[in-house]
Amino acid sequence: MPLEIISVPTVRESSGLAMSSRNNYLNATQKEQAVILYKMLQKTASSIEQEVNPDFSALEQNAQANIANAGLQPDYFSICQARTLKPAQPGDRNLIILTAAYLDKTRLIDNIAVKLI
Repeated sequence: MPLEIISVPTVRESSGLAMSSRNNYLNATQKEQAVILYKMLQKTASSIEQEVNPDFSALEQNAQANIANAGLQPDYFSICQARTLKPAQPGDRNLIILTAAYLDKTRLIDNIAVKLI
């Protein structure tokens, strides 16, 4: 099936939380909790950019632990090749970090692109 995927930047609330109709299910306190997803995306992206040989698996596990410690139930936190969405491998330069987690019954998703020089 011929497909063309056109990506656009994620629109975010001032807190960094990705704007979504699902956010309407969250109260103010939960919205503050949910910001951990974006914070972990940013922190992981920064680690990847700063480390010579980042350990993708360790970064994923650390992010999931932090998300769980913030009171969310992680579904996944994955560092992938941006083009194929296969797990990232050493030497990959064009990455995307994908995450999903539940906060009560609301499933939140987010992602961030990482392009290494």
